[in-house]
Amino acid sequence: MVTIFMRGVFMRIKGACGGLAAAGRVGRVILSMGLAAAVFLSVAGCKTELEKNESNISELRTNVYAGGDAAMRVTAITGRRENPYVLDGHCGQTRDFTVITIEPTEFDYDKIYSYKLTVGDTEYTGELARHPFGRTFSADIEAKADGDTLTCSVTDNGAESQFVLTSVRTPEMIDENKAIEIAAARLKKPIASLTGGGRLNAEIYIRLMANPIDNSGGYYWYVAYVNESAIYAVLIEPVSMEILAVRD
Repeated sequence: MVTIFMRGVFMRIKGACGGLAAAGRVGRVILSMGLAAAVFLSVAGCKTELEKNESNISELRTNVYAGGDAAMRVTAITGRRENPYVLDGHCGQTRDFTVITIEPTEFDYDKIYSYKLTVGDTEYTGELARHPFGRTFSADIEAKADGDTLTCSVTDNGAESQFVLTSVRTPEMIDENKAIEIAAARLKKPIASLTGGGRLNAEIYIRLMANPIDNSGGYYWYVAYVNESAIYAVLIEPVSMEILAVRD
């Protein structure tokens, strides 16, 4: 009887332990699922403002390159933007771009300029189109430039001039992620008016651009939220992060 009793107790204890083990396994599974969910939510919650609005960004101009000589100023802007490029409140298909622009010191409406521009490992060539209203000539290339410099040449009547264009970005400047973060915080109320059903009903333009206010020079981050009837925007000094102008 004792042996049977002891075996019975052992069996009951073993069964209880099995139940506890099974419960432990279930607990571990539940804990693992909870941790996985927490990690997923954490990752989702850690998206940058730029990542959260990726499908709404019609233009992300990430760099400006500048150079020139006594005869002309040469600049290039680069990034990714909507194609076709239409300011209508909706973001369509986008593509990489680099636009090279020359501004001759002595403007001649009838002059014809051609260019060579190296982006990455590819050399692009063509004719620069005259701006219909300004004193510049430019060309749009379907490629995005990276790095600190760009090499190009401009030819006029067979005379070729070589240029090394240098990025205006410095380590002290904020990047596009911080720029849209600052803009979203400052324009929180008007952005809310553009949001419905958890979706932003507007397109976003983020541009590193030359000073649009006066002739004192410098480069700034411009961030704008645009729909069919309104534009909300800020202009940000890229080192101090000060908002210099607001449209809200």
